[in-house]
Amino acid sequence: PVDATFVDGADAPFARLTRWDAAPAGDQLAVRLTLDVLKRPQEPYWIGSILVPASGDPIAAEPQQPRNADATIVPVTCWAPGASVTATVVQPLGTASLNGAYLSIALYGAQAGGGPLTVVTEAGEERQVGIGPVQ
Repeated sequence: PVDATFVDGADAPFARLTRWDAAPAGDQLAVRLTLDVLKRPQEPYWIGSILVPASGDPIAAEPQQPRNADATIVPVTCWAPGASVTATVVQPLGTASLNGAYLSIALYGAQAGGGPLTVVTEAGEERQVGIGPVQ
């Protein structure tokens, strides 16, 4: 399990990542993130991911709006406080092997200067969080 809390542009915690999984689909990886919503964000956020294969050559995905299981975009501004939501993003694989690959994610805000938001983990404040090896 992952314990990471995302902080909005006003430095207030708005979502806590509680678990994740990933499933390969052709040349992509569907990454499902389960988050507990602490408060409704006032602006939309995009989720970016980086796959780091054992070869060490990272593959970044373009930041994207979270999607539900039906692939419908569900902006974080629609997430209700107290809810547990599952957001899916697509990570390209290129020619990388998933054997030994590691995944990191970051959230980006439209009005937060274009950089990643703060995420608080056991290690402290970060701009991205390594969520673990792809299994």
